[in-house]
Amino acid sequence: MILIFTISCGNVKRRYIDNFWRSSNPKRVLDYYKAHDSIYSILFFSGGFDNNVYIVKNGDKVIFDDKLKSDSVLGLADVIRIDNRYNVSITEKYRNFTFTLKSKNLKRYKYITISRDRWEKHPSFEVIFSKVFVGFQ
Repeated sequence: MILIFTISCGNVKRRYIDNFWRSSNPKRVLDYYKAHDSIYSILFFSGGFDNNVYIVKNGDKVIFDDKLKSDSVLGLADVIRIDNRYNVSITEKYRNFTFTLKSKNLKRYKYITISRDRWEKHPSFEVIFSKVFVGFQ
């Protein structure tokens, strides 16, 4: 059974996937990021990031403040472990655009993938919340 919810708020579209075809073994990812504990989720920045500076705050703590550029082959820009007990805010500095991922949603999903539509005049993001690791191709 595949269950997908789509919610759109302004320039941030959110999708929730409760079951999906698994394309890879998540154990290696969880081991590498020390994210086996239920308080951790993995945040993937995937396609559309074009070398702008982003700030990621987990609660009150800045956990990332650097440029993100998507790899043209993998479609992956970066991966960050987050503490899902706290909200996560993501700010694109160039356009001074911020959106927040609420802890109530983060606690329910282990894998969160964020992509950006770089062709839009205004920042447009898609956030996919998933309980299973989908992988990248």
